[in-house]
Amino acid sequence: PLVKPAAAATSPTLAPSTPCRANTCAADVEAADFVSEEQFLADNRESLLANGHIEIPEITELVVDGDRATAKVHWHYDKTPDDVNVVDTIVVRENGEWKVCSS
Repeated sequence: PLVKPAAAATSPTLAPSTPCRANTCAADVEAADFVSEEQFLADNRESLLANGHIEIPEITELVVDGDRATAKVHWHYDKTPDDVNVVDTIVVRENGEWKVCSS
């Protein structure tokens, strides 16, 4: 998903439509249980067909601390706009790019 906080220029922005590894921090990608690119695409293809695209209408509680940021990402599938999910999200800056990270 595209994560584009509505805040200052130093806020994290993740590129849309790029492979999961490209938007994920090195620590997660190197973990033994990290999903393969092929499996990620297959899983998301099934979800896309069943649920539609993920939409992120709001990002709240954004806190940037150097090369780390946290936020609450509000999202839903376009086929079920009233079923909003809120996920605590961590991103880290690696080589000048913001990446989603589990810790």
